[in-house]
Amino acid sequence: MGKILAQGIGEVQEVIDMCDFTVGLSRQLNGSVNTFCTPYLFS
Repeated sequence: MGKILAQGIGEVQEVIDMCDFTVGLSRQLNGSVNTFCTPYLFS
């Protein structure tokens, strides 16, 4: 049995959000937020 398309898209979006959250946490070092080294990359 498979999933309906909307449910599959929702799960993919959940993983994307989790990865975005993890990247945000990786920029923190000892409680201070470090800037991204190449800010023009994703702007």
